[in-house]
Amino acid sequence: MMIYRINDWTLDCHLRSLTNGDKERHIRPRTLALLLYFIEHRNELIASERLLEHVWDDVGVSDGVVVQSIREIRQLLDNPNVIVNFPRKGYQFTGNVVSVESTRKKYSDIIRQRPFGFLTLFIVMLVGLYLAKDINTNTAITINSHSRAFAPYEAALSNDMTSMKLLPKNIETLKLDIYGDTAEFAAIYSAKFNSREIQGIVFTAYPKSIPSQIAEEIVKQSRAPNPANVSMTWNQEFIDAFLIYERDWKAALGTLENLLPRFPDSLRLKYFLVKLYIWNESHFKAQEILDSIAPETTNTSWQMRFGYLRAKSLFVRGKFEDALAVLSQAEELSISEQNWDQLALLSDLQGDINYQAANNVEALRAFQRAEKMYLNRGNQTGLAAVRLKMSVLYIATQQLTLAKRAFSEAERSIAQYQIKFLYPMQTEIWEANRAYLTEVSN
Repeated sequence: MMIYRINDWTLDCHLRSLTNGDKERHIRPRTLALLLYFIEHRNELIASERLLEHVWDDVGVSDGVVVQSIREIRQLLDNPNVIVNFPRKGYQFTGNVVSVESTRKKYSDIIRQRPFGFLTLFIVMLVGLYLAKDINTNTAITINSHSRAFAPYEAALSNDMTSMKLLPKNIETLKLDIYGDTAEFAAIYSAKFNSREIQGIVFTAYPKSIPSQIAEEIVKQSRAPNPANVSMTWNQEFIDAFLIYERDWKAALGTLENLLPRFPDSLRLKYFLVKLYIWNESHFKAQEILDSIAPETTNTSWQMRFGYLRAKSLFVRGKFEDALAVLSQAEELSISEQNWDQLALLSDLQGDINYQAANNVEALRAFQRAEKMYLNRGNQTGLAAVRLKMSVLYIATQQLTLAKRAFSEAERSIAQYQIKFLYPMQTEIWEANRAYLTEVSN
């Protein structure tokens, strides 16, 4: 296997590692395959379809997996510009690459080095067998899903986790609790080994990456001398706060605030806090955190998320034009990154802003775009909410048949998926528009 120098990083393909001084990072197999393909075709403009054909030829996946892997490469190399995106055209790898002769010797070379060749090979085999005993195949794994959106992936995840080879042998039990929606899932893990229990949480938009992410985190955490001070996502207080956040936003606020001084650079923590501040109408606190985040220092995923929150913050303060301008920038980024989940949220918010600005035509167009994307992504919560809003706009524009249809579809989804927080909105719209919605059915 080759070794490459990529800018300041050394890529060892055999070990699947990137090193830069004291920094060492592991790269997932498929992401490594993508990086190698870029290296082989550096300075070429490569379309997403071509990347899918050569790197994911054995599985059926969407363009989203390309975007995710490219994001990983940028993060691994600490360089958002190492892969440049040309919207609707493709991607270009711009890193400076130098091939380095590997110092590793092949088995055939070892054998030829007599008189110790066969003895050396025998020792190598013994070492391999010794290391193999640390590979885990018998960990008892329990998976609890608390997300309806995760149902289609549950069986596949069970199989992947059961056959996972990356866990240390002394991991006796592994429990997973899955939360989230189609935009992002959170997997809380609890692993027991040697009378010790470790916990952590991983976030991902791609359920198939959960096994490898958790395995990597457990390996790192089991080797860390003091895990609580290493990663926020290993911190028990943060995990407890996230669980509260899933049930009661207001109750989680204080705990998350207490964590910020200990993890001042955590974008995840700041993201949660800004959402809660906006919801709690603490606009000054929300803006204070948003001002502390320079957009150019965050990766594209966080740029889109914080772009949404900036627009939301401006919107709730009545600054409609400023909010729409911020949304426009975030939408361009979402389109270029082909992040349809984020684009659905942005279109939904654009509809809210235009509705409040009494621009019903533009509001309806934005909601219709959001509806299509929620439908395609299977986001039942977003779909039900946007259809309730659309029913109001259809009534306002005298499209009563469409209003009844949108309201009925939302009503069915809310009942089927038990989307409890939408009950008040559903009831309010029904009570305010009962005459119009009933009139159509008669």
